[in-house]
Amino acid sequence: MNWLLSLFSKKDREPEAPAIFNTDFIKESPELMADLTATANWPDWLADESALRDEAVIFGFSNAALDDKLSSIEAYYQQNSIVFQKKLGQFDEKILELNLEQETKNTAIKSLESKQKEILEASPKETYVLRFLLGLGICVAMCVGNYFLIAAWLESTFKSNAQWIAWGIFLTGMFNLFAPVSFLHENQKPTWRQIIEGLGVPFAAAFLVFILTYEQYGLLKSVGMFVFLFFTFVFTGKLLLGNIINLVRGYKVMVANFKLQINKKLADTQWKTEIQNLEKDIRDLRAEKWKIKPELDHVNAELQKLNAEKNAALNMFKSEFELAAKYAREYNTHRLNLK
Repeated sequence: MNWLLSLFSKKDREPEAPAIFNTDFIKESPELMADLTATANWPDWLADESALRDEAVIFGFSNAALDDKLSSIEAYYQQNSIVFQKKLGQFDEKILELNLEQETKNTAIKSLESKQKEILEASPKETYVLRFLLGLGICVAMCVGNYFLIAAWLESTFKSNAQWIAWGIFLTGMFNLFAPVSFLHENQKPTWRQIIEGLGVPFAAAFLVFILTYEQYGLLKSVGMFVFLFFTFVFTGKLLLGNIINLVRGYKVMVANFKLQINKKLADTQWKTEIQNLEKDIRDLRAEKWKIKPELDHVNAELQKLNAEKNAALNMFKSEFELAAKYAREYNTHRLNLK
């Protein structure tokens, strides 16, 4: 067999294929080394260039099928590439994890910056609390004055019980005060039930005072008292209820202004520091990705190198095979001519 191999001079051969790929890069990973050692079950001629040439020559002289050997070479290098494919997958997973974390921090920065801008540009709203307190005090004084006016007006008719009757008439006339919202505050057109609730009871209370004091004070004074009490019941209740509602709203605005001042301080100190910390974290994540890049480039380079070795091995095997087949044909022709 040696004389057959000696027929192939160095000038007829393809350039030598590069050495089998470097495994130093993956020795620190037991799992990857386990995949790498799985190639030990492959035929020896796949891992040695000289043996690969000899195998091609032998198959060329025997005129055996070429496809099976080429498939074995491709499967061998595919098995070897699994090691680097797994390492590449680990890098991709790590980079994806870093990108997701970076995106989360970017979203947090945008949220804080938007909130910070909104808070810093916001201005405190007017509360009018003092105004509503003053209005509420005046309404309470009007109510107290109305009670004493009714009590004094009924004293001539009801001697000893005038104050208790005055309380009953006063509270009845102020009935609309106990409604959640006066119908005069409604934006929509009031229904007849709302009108009766808002005007009927004050009218009845004022008319009762008119009837009870008509004989005592005469028509003119009684009518004047009726009109005064009727409108006082209606509008005093409205003003009192409106001032209470506005005072509650003003208190809420005052609380909101207080929170706004606190948030302005936070926006200029704590939130600003949080944004700076998040930006530092993003820079650290970018630096970590840059640390991965050299190793990632190395893995890609090894895969490219392995692919180049595979192509070189396939081309060399086909070349040696065809060269051996050519010499075999020439040898057989030469023997036939000798006969």
